[in-house]
Formats: sequence, structure tokens, C-alpha cells
Amino acid sequence: MVRVKARWNVKNRKQTPEDMGGVLAVNAWKVAGEVVLHLENEDFQIDTHQQRLDVMEEIMIFLVHLADRMVYGKLEDERRAAVIRAMAIRTAELFQENREELYGPGEYKGPFIDKLNQRVQEYAEYPADEDGPGFAMTRCFGSHVAAQVGERHRKWVGDQMIDIEVPDMMPAFRRAVKMMLDRE
Repeated sequence: MVRVKARWNVKNRKQTPEDMGGVLAVNAWKVAGEVVLHLENEDFQIDTHQQRLDVMEEIMIFLVHLADRMVYGKLEDERRAAVIRAMAIRTAELFQENREELYGPGEYKGPFIDKLNQRVQEYAEYPADEDGPGFAMTRCFGSHVAAQVGERHRKWVGDQMIDIEVPDMMPAFRRAVKMMLDRE
């Protein structure tokens, strides 16, 4: 089980959208790392650091989209947009830092944001509810993850995402979103 940040360090202060988005991004990063570790432990072919980051990127994009759906109607539209934008920016920064560490200096945020925008439009076509994504969205997500892993078990990764990984990651991520909303 993933441990998510469950308390704010600063009490009695309304959190900014940047605070909220940053906390969601870091918690999503933890969830994504756990999923990658679980996939590796289940012997799915993730052989390189690049593949790990590519799988995490797909998971993070999926979680940004789900966070937006989870806070819809619970935050006023302008604040919701600011929180999700902050989450996306912090997520892009995390990928910038990690890809620079792996590949050296370069522009990694822009391609991440481009992929995020593309995937969010795609996921928006599918239903989701308070419990999380519907089957069709999860299947679509699984196909994006499958494209990032090695050939050996690629055809089974989608099933793994639908049957195991998404159901396992949603409780921790829901806790992170709920904790953020409880401070509102």
C-alpha cells in the first residue's frame, strides 16, 4: 500500500492552488512508482530507466486527468483549473528533473505537456465516476502503458492495469485528493 501525504505541514492557513497541485503531483509520483515496481516484480519487461520513466509518465498523466474529474464540482471552476494546472506543472517539473538526471540537459517539460494535453482529450471521451475510471478509460490507459514496456508480456499489461493496478492505486490516490479537499 502506498503511503500518501495525509497532513499539511502548515496548519490554519488556506492552501494555495500551487500547494494543492504540488501535493497531488508528489502523491501521484509515489503511486506511479509503486505501480512500476509492482509491474517489475510481476516480471513485466521494464528493462531500462527510460522505460520506467515512460511508464510512470503514462500513469502520471492518467492521474492528472483523474484528479481533475475527482475535484470537479467540489472546487469552484477557477480554483479547480488552477489546482490541476499546478499539478500538471509540478508533474512536468518532476519529469524534467528525472530525465535531465538520466539524459542530461534538455527540454523535457514541453513534450510531457503536449502528451498530457493529447491524453486528457482522449480520456475525456470515456466515463468515470466517484470510484474512478470506467472500463473503457482503463483499457485505453492500459494500451498506452503497454506501448512503453518490453515486447515479452506487452499483450498482458493492459489486463494487468484493468484487473490489478488501477483498482490497487485508486484508494491511495483518492485519499490524497480527499485530504486536499478536506483542507478547503
